[in-house]
Amino acid sequence: MARTRNVATLVFLVLLGAAAAFAYHGWRARARRAGHERAVALFDRGEYAAALGPLQAVYLAGPASPEGVDALCRACVCLEETGRGGEATDGWAKVISSPAAERYRARAALALARASLRGGRADEARRHLDAFPRGAGDSPLAAEALAVRALILEREGDLDGALAAAAEAGRISPAAVMGEPGGIFVRALLSRTVTPGTEEYEVRAGDSLQAVARRYGTTVELLRRMNAKEPGRDSLRVGERLKVCKMRFSILIDKSENTLLLLADGRPAKLYRVGTGKKGSTPAGDFRITLKQEKPEWFRPGGGVIPYGDPENLLGTRWMAIDSPGYGIHGTWEPDSVGKQSSAGCVRMVNGDVEELYGLVPVGTPVKITE
Repeated sequence: MARTRNVATLVFLVLLGAAAAFAYHGWRARARRAGHERAVALFDRGEYAAALGPLQAVYLAGPASPEGVDALCRACVCLEETGRGGEATDGWAKVISSPAAERYRARAALALARASLRGGRADEARRHLDAFPRGAGDSPLAAEALAVRALILEREGDLDGALAAAAEAGRISPAAVMGEPGGIFVRALLSRTVTPGTEEYEVRAGDSLQAVARRYGTTVELLRRMNAKEPGRDSLRVGERLKVCKMRFSILIDKSENTLLLLADGRPAKLYRVGTGKKGSTPAGDFRITLKQEKPEWFRPGGGVIPYGDPENLLGTRWMAIDSPGYGIHGTWEPDSVGKQSSAGCVRMVNGDVEELYGLVPVGTPVKITE
């Protein structure tokens, strides 16, 4: 009898333990789902820094659960959106091998390709990019994938292919040609290789860099840089072959995005971050560049001339006036003000960017400013 009672007690305790374990696991699953819902709500509102910790907690609580896999994917996105994309590489590697993460596979492939390219592993980057899902269409992710492919092609020495991929990326989404991908256009233009939109010109008697620049509607500075000529050494020899730019540039400034898009023959070439006028004070409309100045003086509103180099001179290293009196595109000594509505109405750029743009676009270049 006692033995029977002991067995019954043991069975009861086992069942009780199983029920407790079942209840505990159910509680954990409910808690994980609730935590996931709260984290996703933050994520969907764009509060990526706030969502990151809760998403990581959900993943650690159930890595193989549907909520855990989704949380890992979203946590990787949060890292990218908060400037910590390098920390997401291990997470993306797990994502791309998980059948449950199909909706994030494109982003994972793109992130891993970028990481490989940063590490100088172009072949590995190409393999990751080859895993990018087909049929992405004209999505921003497809544009980013094309921009990465353009960088790979550039490293492989295929400048024409790199330029074509970058141009297509810019057509889909101008944001894809900001930074290094947009730099492909400038690097190709300044190389000695004749690429689409450029040609060779044979110097004739009486030619000068100024005359050739006028003939092609380009700038002397661009001719110098394309042909590795130093300022002050502009002499030309009859029969010398110059690389020249045939393209016509135009500029599109978006006040709502604080961006400046350089177009070459109407195609996006490079996107720059800019600062525009406080409270929308930058004028909108169609303009042209009317004047270009290096090391400009600043005519202070209300009177007074502030020379270049004076800490109170706001114009940075370059000034390009447009045909709206008092307005133009200029550099700045305050790079943190770029990307915001921060100026008195002009368009300001980081000095390195405005110097690059200044060397490319001639007086007369169309400038369109949109709200």
